[in-house]
Amino acid sequence: MAATALLLSGCGGGDDGGTGGGTGGRDGNRSTAAPSNGTATPVPGGGSGIDAKKLEGGWVTEGTHASDGLLILAIGRSRVLLTGKATCAGRLTTDTGPVTLDLTCKDGSTAYAKGTVKKLAGSTLEVTWASGRVSTFTKSPVPSGIPTDLPTALPTDFGGGR
Repeated sequence: MAATALLLSGCGGGDDGGTGGGTGGRDGNRSTAAPSNGTATPVPGGGSGIDAKKLEGGWVTEGTHASDGLLILAIGRSRVLLTGKATCAGRLTTDTGPVTLDLTCKDGSTAYAKGTVKKLAGSTLEVTWASGRVSTFTKSPVPSGIPTDLPTALPTDFGGGR
């Protein structure tokens, strides 16, 4: 998938000047995908109602390029990577209060530094950013043929017969 390749290549950088490509404080590219099961998972105030496992994986906004408002969000084991015009990384907090994303952006921008999960409904995730922006992400399917089990130990036999 192009989004996965972009995410893995670390593309991004450059300041969006605080515009985010949206209007009215909202990202202009919102998902039109319907929730997969039709029910919303409420995001609690106490941190106990949402399973972080449901947030893990790749998420994208609509758009074909960062200048069109495309954002790619990757969440795994409480770590978060967000890339678009800027690349930001940090932590997902689910244990107290609402589910939050606390990120540091490589270029120093703050538009996507602090986010709160407002809604998780099937394959749709809505995040409200402290900057006032709202991003609606759609869960990316895992491409076929990619290994899901990664080795847990380094190889010890390199051949060569020494």
